[in-house]
Amino acid sequence: MDTEAGLIVPVIRDVNKKNLLDLSKELEELAKKARDRKLSAEELKGGTFTISNQGGIGGAHFTPIVNRPEVAILGPRPGRDEKLLFGTAKLNRGLCCRLRFRTIIG
Repeated sequence: MDTEAGLIVPVIRDVNKKNLLDLSKELEELAKKARDRKLSAEELKGGTFTISNQGGIGGAHFTPIVNRPEVAILGPRPGRDEKLLFGTAKLNRGLCCRLRFRTIIG
């Protein structure tokens, strides 16, 4: 999360046991704590997989960086309309998933 103090990446635990509504509520609570600079050290460590985005920086492509000890990061690209032949359009959206090399080969 982009805050006045810089980029802060809190950890949401047990994601596989939560539904989207629960995840949304927890993310909202963590975002408020991050903005207020009230996150504990425990809320910032222990992550294994990160989902990132380009935010407001724009651009068509980006490559997210995996922070140790995490094993992967997913970076969805913002969608954009592309004009095709004969006036048709399609939404072009991309994903970049980076994995730690040692995770793959052991």
